Amino acid sequence: MDQLFFLRHFKTKPDRSKPVSEWGLDKEGLSEMDKLLKSDRLKNIDIIFSSPESKALLTARKIGEKYQIPVVECNHLVEVDRTQSGFIEGDYLNVATEYLGGKNSSHPWETLPDVKKRIRAFLSHANEKGRGNVLVVSHGLFLSVLLSEYFGKKPADYWNSLKFGQIITANPKKLNTIWNQK
Repeated sequence: MDQLFFLRHFKTKPDRSKPVSEWGLDKEGLSEMDKLLKSDRLKNIDIIFSSPESKALLTARKIGEKYQIPVVECNHLVEVDRTQSGFIEGDYLNVATEYLGGKNSSHPWETLPDVKKRIRAFLSHANEKGRGNVLVVSHGLFLSVLLSEYFGKKPADYWNSLKFGQIITANPKKLNTIWNQK
């Protein structure tokens, strides 16, 4: 891999009747995605790895179609599993911040060690299959665990600064070095 680019999916439309993993993009998210597609910011990408969740996969497929880039669905890139908690009304920011800080929560989310195991598995897969410039389309909590140390931040601080549709560039060698030391 030459360069790694990470893209947090665009803004979603919460839907209490569906699990978070099935939410789609809202009007603002679709508009922002269209703006990105009209730019040439991602014209030099060689392969896209995407979470199979619809909010990420839609974006990955649209980029892939525009530039004729292969899109590889990767289950390792799904968001932190929060399905047992159901919809969290109002207090989500505090719950997510506590989770990323490693504090025990009354919400039964996927454990941080399990998320880190998925990150290592993804990096191994990307190192094996990714050539040239690689785009990874994923989710806020997952990307915060993956990238926070790379940028010298606590996961909760990184998550609080991460925007929908944000593109992050990382050196794959440095990122792999960090994750191989853990």
